Amino acid sequence: MAQRFNQAMSDALHSAGIKAHSWDDTPDMRKAGFRPGAVYIVRPDGHVGLADRQLSVRRLTDYLAGYRVRPMRNADEVQT
Repeated sequence: MAQRFNQAMSDALHSAGIKAHSWDDTPDMRKAGFRPGAVYIVRPDGHVGLADRQLSVRRLTDYLAGYRVRPMRNADEVQT
């Protein structure tokens, strides 16, 4: 079964301009360290910036505020 976000987490991710992806809870995903009911924020450099097993909107917003993460308005803002 694919992991789904609750509405509050979906809204918080959308407000932050973060694309959400879900995955199937399989033995291979668990072996890789992914847990059902968790949220993982992957930074642009590929490192995990936040791993939260509780799917906490507060932890997400605190993390984003602490690093001053702001949503991008459009793809032209990406620095390459």
